[in-house]
Amino acid sequence: MTADLVTRAFELARSGKYRELIEIERQLTRENYSNVGMHLNGPLLRKQLRAAMVAAK
Repeated sequence: MTADLVTRAFELARSGKYRELIEIERQLTRENYSNVGMHLNGPLLRKQLRAAMVAAK
């Protein structure tokens, strides 16, 4: 499930709809993923998600 959550986080980041990681975390929670904050807590992962959001603009 963690791999699915991370994959989905990158899909959302690349969609261009989100400007902040907290928005992605909220969307994942709405989609019934659990422990979102814990799974997306790593600094490298957060950096990669931010880069994906910037690239999607």
